[in-house]
Amino acid sequence: VHYFEQPTNGVTYFRLLSGAQNLPQDLRSYLPLFGNIITKMGAGGLDHRLFAEQCDLYTGGTMSVGTHIVPHHTNQNCIEQGVLFSSHCLDRHLHYMLALWE
Repeated sequence: VHYFEQPTNGVTYFRLLSGAQNLPQDLRSYLPLFGNIITKMGAGGLDHRLFAEQCDLYTGGTMSVGTHIVPHHTNQNCIEQGVLFSSHCLDRHLHYMLALWE
């Protein structure tokens, strides 16, 4: 966990990078699809409509998931693939935003 306190006018930015190295190779091609639908299908006790409403209310609809690909840090002929989760909210809504990701 990296925490950087910056003057952001009361906005908290959240970014989580999860490596995909443990995901079987045949499933990695589905990561873009996963990123496209994961924030649109609801979570926990929230159906897709209520989840979208809560997302709009607490994050301004900024929750996103996407693939993250970078060159390997020691071997430039290889890549590292992961999933990037990101959103932002007003500082006073941080607890609610994190609960949505939970």
